[in-house]
Amino acid sequence: MLPKSIEKENWRQTRHNLARQVNHILFDRQLSIVNVADQTGIPLHVLENITLGREIHRSGDLRRLAEFLEMKIKIELVE
Repeated sequence: MLPKSIEKENWRQTRHNLARQVNHILFDRQLSIVNVADQTGIPLHVLENITLGREIHRSGDLRRLAEFLEMKIKIELVE
């Protein structure tokens, strides 16, 4: 098993990889997180957390966002 510090860093990198994917799509489609929050019902602070690579506690929000963006969110676990 990995030491806690390495595991924590791996999850941080995983969240940042996800944020990079989402931000790229939002930029390409010229969408703001405020508009996406209004259209999806996902709270704005949750979208901010996703796009900034912070911890996300409700996977349903990610599924709803992926559905709205018509994308498959590829979560690459860093090992």
